[in-house]
Amino acid sequence: MSPERHLIIHGHFYQPPRENPWTGMMPDQPSAAPYPNWNARINRECYAPNTLARVLDGKAAIDRVINNFRHMSFNTGPTLMSWMENHAPETFELIREADRMGAEDHGGHGPAVAQVFNHVIMPLANRRDKNTQILWGKKYFRRVYGREPEGMWLAETAADSETLGLLAQNGILFTILAQNQVDALRQLSAGGGRGAGPWIPCAGPPDPREPYRVFWGDGPRDWLDVFVYDGPVSRAVAFENLLRDGRAFLDRVMSAFGTPDGDRPLLVNLATDGESYGHHFHFGEMALAWLFDELLGRSGTEEDQVKLTNYGEYLASHPPRKEARLVENSSWSCTHGVERWRADCGCRTGGDPQWNQKWRAPLREGLDWLRDRIAEAFDRTAPEYLKDPWAARDGYGDVVASNYDPSVRRAFLYEHGTAAAGAPEGATTALALMECQLMCLYMFTSCAWFFDDIAGLEPVQNLRYAARAIELAQNWTPVDLTAGLLGHLARAVPNNTAYADGAELWNQEIAGSYLTAATACAQWAASAAMNEPAAFHGQRWVEVSALESERVVRDPADPLPVLYLARASLRETRLDARAERLAMVLADDGPRLDILVFETGPNQAPDFERAKSVFIDKGAQYLRSSFAALFPGEAQFTLESLWPQVRDRILAGQLKEFFDEIRHNTVRAFHNHRDALLKYSRKGSAWDWMDKFVFRLMAEVDLENVLKPMRDGRPVDLDRLTILLDQDTGASSRNMPVVRESAGLYIRSLFSQLERGPRRPTLPEELLGFLNFVKSNMPDLDLWEFQNLYHHLMRHEADLFRSLAQSEGDMLAEIGRTLGFSEHLTRPPVPWEGTAQTGLRAVRGGTGWFPRL
Repeated sequence: MSPERHLIIHGHFYQPPRENPWTGMMPDQPSAAPYPNWNARINRECYAPNTLARVLDGKAAIDRVINNFRHMSFNTGPTLMSWMENHAPETFELIREADRMGAEDHGGHGPAVAQVFNHVIMPLANRRDKNTQILWGKKYFRRVYGREPEGMWLAETAADSETLGLLAQNGILFTILAQNQVDALRQLSAGGGRGAGPWIPCAGPPDPREPYRVFWGDGPRDWLDVFVYDGPVSRAVAFENLLRDGRAFLDRVMSAFGTPDGDRPLLVNLATDGESYGHHFHFGEMALAWLFDELLGRSGTEEDQVKLTNYGEYLASHPPRKEARLVENSSWSCTHGVERWRADCGCRTGGDPQWNQKWRAPLREGLDWLRDRIAEAFDRTAPEYLKDPWAARDGYGDVVASNYDPSVRRAFLYEHGTAAAGAPEGATTALALMECQLMCLYMFTSCAWFFDDIAGLEPVQNLRYAARAIELAQNWTPVDLTAGLLGHLARAVPNNTAYADGAELWNQEIAGSYLTAATACAQWAASAAMNEPAAFHGQRWVEVSALESERVVRDPADPLPVLYLARASLRETRLDARAERLAMVLADDGPRLDILVFETGPNQAPDFERAKSVFIDKGAQYLRSSFAALFPGEAQFTLESLWPQVRDRILAGQLKEFFDEIRHNTVRAFHNHRDALLKYSRKGSAWDWMDKFVFRLMAEVDLENVLKPMRDGRPVDLDRLTILLDQDTGASSRNMPVVRESAGLYIRSLFSQLERGPRRPTLPEELLGFLNFVKSNMPDLDLWEFQNLYHHLMRHEADLFRSLAQSEGDMLAEIGRTLGFSEHLTRPPVPWEGTAQTGLRAVRGGTGWFPRL
């Protein structure tokens, strides 16, 4: 008999924390365009497509839709999943469902593997931080997947014996390593105990076709099981374009089984960044789905069979036979061990060959120094508020994992707080101590050292976490934490010549980003004064509301200039810290803003009545010239000093009237001189200008008028729309955002109307007609979401199909074919009970219904 063959494909899905540590908002990242940030872009290119991966038939039609996460092994880092829960809930829920269904497939062993909390290089962390990283990773996993993790992924697979020991002591059964992290093997003794024979050095990479046991101590249970992934095949997936062809992918996997060793089961296990499947390689998720579909559908000879499994299931029935010796301080992405995260070892991502990474050492040393000084202050301060401060830090992972659920926070304070933490101010201090520790963990996220310059996005983000930690801890220590850190950063010389050293980088990029009560009040008050409350909306960790406010204008017919006066209530939600501030905003055309913020004490409060009197009697210009002198406050701000997202929203609001006026006058002038403009423009001299402005604007205006019903979910005049898209105006009408956005809104609306009923009889015909129109006139429009909506509709809406006439059912089948589905996926499930046997579910998300498979 041929030995059993098992396959595990592991994906490491991870993004670092990118939120502003004061507001909880992720800044716009222009390099991720057309998406607002890299998390959103990679979600669309990789994470979401892997939950709904297409398998095509021989005619390139969608034959099956597969949730790859169900059939692979995977870890999803907590910092990625917490973003996904808030911003991509459909993907979040489908990944959770994949683990549940994968566990049903594999005897209770789910495919999800935990991850150390925020991707720190474990051998470079102290023992206490290592333990917290493991505990918080477990807590987040338990909250998301509803079960205990069997395995845990180590950032960059970086390992040492102490880390493996802590994994085992915390109930973890296995981890995954690279082949270069094991250098010798020997047979285990009877019962799986430590081997007694001599070590046999590995002449080459250790065989990845079986698990091993690594002992980290002298006790009989001091061991952790490890899998070493197949390096050559994994590299081919990650770097050699193997995902271009599902058949080639499968052939390479099959060759990795090699020659059987008696009847011992054979295992092929791969491990790569999960982003390989769709982000690094476009449509890589389809190659993976094809492979899964092919193996799941095989019914040939025994030699053809390969069992898809995961690490937990395989280990339960195939325990290790051999002991492995760990290469201490080793990883999968640095040939020098873990030097990439603390030294100029030569490992880099490319870029300018003249650059160096000597900055890595002072950055690591500076943050180590800061962590230790904060720990000393924590040891002195925390016992007043927390019964066992370090145990409380481990327990705070429940609060973080809950997405700061107020009930979980109250339970945390009840369990870990002293009597002093029972008072509001004491509770805020206890939470501030915990948030300070969270920032100390975040500032060691590995990405800061992985890339090529300290001035890059990732190191600057880690320094922001360090700044927030300093802000919270400085009240508890006489040591000047900022000065101490800057002493180290001054030795870190960026490759980016805009900064002389890391200290200058700090002063330019970090020092001005702190959020104080005055800063938060200024952003809110400026937004309120300019009637742009949405400019401040969405600061997740900061809430500001008006207790009293008054708007003073000199001319009722003119909204500017204005004097805005307010008393505001502020709350920092993560600490439940509260404050009040008074704000005075002077605004006029330009716009020009002067914002003063005051504390509310009796000696700080300004004379609002006096300010109103001066403003009304003498005007904005006089008041501005003596603003700060007349009303000395806590802080002063201008439009230029506001947060970019607040400033830009205010400017956009103020410029709307200007743009509307230009638009109105241009449209009127165009219609007055249309014939002459069209004739003259084709002679060349004015064509470029006409194309870029006048004709594009006119095309937009005409299209908006025609598309307005569509944006409201009502039928549109397709003949008229076709004429507008075809007319020779020099503008690329089909690619205009207004056309693409309107088309998307209309299709979503029609699917929604089909789903909820009662519906007008012509609805299926309208949807089919418009989809045909889109395919003919907008061939580049992405149909992915609309395919998902159709697939849900055809598999989950029993009541809909019971009420369909034959002609409507035929129309829905044609809609499916138009969207690219093969014939068998365009037929409604009859009888409906058959769906229950497939295990399909449905989830409601922010952008529509997605099927779960």
